[in-house]
This record gives sequence, C-alpha cells and structure tokens, in this order.
Amino acid sequence: MLGFLFIELPPEIIGKLEDKKVSVGERVTFDIELTKGDALVRWYKNGKEIQFNGDVKLTIDGKRQQLEILQAKLNDSGTYSCEVGEQKCKAKLMVESPAVTMLTKLPEVTVVPLNMDTTLMVKLSQPNIDVKWYRKGELLTKCDKYDLISAGATKKLVIKKVKFDDQDEYSCLAANVTSKTALKVEGELLQCHSVS
Repeated sequence: MLGFLFIELPPEIIGKLEDKKVSVGERVTFDIELTKGDALVRWYKNGKEIQFNGDVKLTIDGKRQQLEILQAKLNDSGTYSCEVGEQKCKAKLMVESPAVTMLTKLPEVTVVPLNMDTTLMVKLSQPNIDVKWYRKGELLTKCDKYDLISAGATKKLVIKKVKFDDQDEYSCLAANVTSKTALKVEGELLQCHSVS
C-alpha cells in the first residue's frame, strides 16, 4: 500500500501593499491578502516592529489584514512592510502638510430620499482653491445629473433626482486634501398589484 506525504505549504502574500500619499489628519489603510487565514504576520515601519495602539490598528478578516492609521501625522511617513514566514512586501507612505484646511468635511454616510436632489458640501479655509468631485474615483463633470457649484470657500456637488443606482462613494479633492462620503438612498420600490 502506498503512503502519501502531504506537505503543507506556507502562507503567501497574494495582495501586495501599495504606496500611499495623504495629508495630515487623513486616514491611511494598508491592505494585504494571504493564501491562508491563520498566518502570523509581522508589520514594520522603517524596519522596526509596529506596536498597535489607539492611533494604529490592525484588523484581521480571514485571509485579509488591514493596517490602519486613524489620523496621519507628518512623522508617520516612512516605509511600511509586512513579513509572513520568508515573504516580505513593502510600501511607502508620504504624509504632507495640507495646502488647505477643510473646515466642513463630508459626513461618513449621506442618506437621501429617492427621487430628490441632494447636495454634498465642503467648506475650505481659502476661497481660491479649485476642487474636483469624484464618484468611486471617476472624475465628475457638470451635466444633467450633476451640478458643481463654487461659492467662495463653499464647494457643492448637486446630484439630481437621486436613484438607487446613485449609491456609491463620493469624494471631494481640494489641493492635497480629500473628504469622502458613502451615499445611501432610502425609499420604496413601487410594485404594481393587479386588482381582481
């Protein structure tokens, strides 16, 4: 009778870290994906093992791990790396001083009623800064669906007659400062009932 020898393969990193560039005060996340969920991963900044605390957190969800810096500071800049067994991957984080301050940011979640116009608004510390609005990373331009309004330091994106398929992440970029919101649409899908 033949005996089979099973060799368990060590965990591997399949989703690699990516370089990041953020402004002071912004949230930073580094994500990796592994071939196994129970792997021991060590995280380093500039070669020194990271001590997790209230400012720097690690979230483990099965095969995915996420290093999160809640509010980036200038001294958070550096090279971040993770090690699993013999494998390593690394990425650079660059934290810049903001060129402008967002006095009013977008809320984390914006809930709007179905078929209504909604306005997303930010207020900047300086009036002469151009802003760009994005939907899931795609640049938005003025059209029948979107209106872009700049009134001094107040910048607005108007989304007209909101539908369920408008639900997405919307963001505003002013110089090197970003604010994001998740748009959720509330309302009922009308169903037709036949009357007998």
